Formats: sequence, C-alpha cells, structure tokens
Amino acid sequence: TGNNHALDRRSIGVRLTIDALEEQGMAYTGTRRDASGTFHAVTETKGWSIAWISCAYGTNGLPDPEDLVLDCFDTGRVTELIQALKDQHDAVIVTPHWGAEYQLSPQTAMINFARAWIDQGATAVIGAHPHVPQPWEAY
Repeated sequence: TGNNHALDRRSIGVRLTIDALEEQGMAYTGTRRDASGTFHAVTETKGWSIAWISCAYGTNGLPDPEDLVLDCFDTGRVTELIQALKDQHDAVIVTPHWGAEYQLSPQTAMINFARAWIDQGATAVIGAHPHVPQPWEAY
C-alpha cells in the first residue's frame, strides 16, 4: 500500500484500505493506521520468516500530517527498520515505489539507495513504479 496514491482519499482512505485488507486477512506494508503502527509486514511460510518494507517516493503533493505513508527518501527511517528487522527474520525485502515513469533504466539515486539498504542488511530491494521493465542486478 506504500505508493504515490496512498493518500488519494486522505487519511480516511488509508484507514479504509487497511480495514479492507485486514478483513480479508491480507498483509500490507508501507502505510499504517496511525503513528503508533508499523510500516512493515511479516509473512511466514515453510519455516521462513520474511519482513517486508514498502515505501513511496511521495504522495502526489498531498500532505501526510498523520505520518501514515513511509517516505522512501527518509533513508534513515528505512535503514532503521531494516536494522531492527534483519536479526529477527530470515530475510528483509524492501519494495520501494519510486523512479521515473516510462524510463528503461533506474535513476542513479535509486541504485544508490538500494545498494545502501542491502549494505544495511536488506536481502533484496525490488522497486516499482516506472510502468516499464528495468534491468536488475545482483549486488
């Protein structure tokens, strides 16, 4: 749920989305109900525990006064989450919703952020948003 449209219906939209997902037993990451909530989700399967962190490059100019959407460019906050989760789970996967639409290559800043998160303990960084496939790398 961490994406640039997360606040399209303001904070009530975030909460209603979370309500609908929870009602269906679905995990979500990148948004939270209130400031006391978490921005990550954990899935467990076949003995593996995977922590997921999602973030958004922005909210299409809409303010987030209740701090309900994790900002990808608040790198200290994303790094803190990675560091807090990496020793508790078998993997930490970060799924940032960022990058320039319709560009066939990721921006240098995105590559640098992803590598820094891997250096901090993320197992993988899988970006989304450009609307076209972009190359991947093993780092």
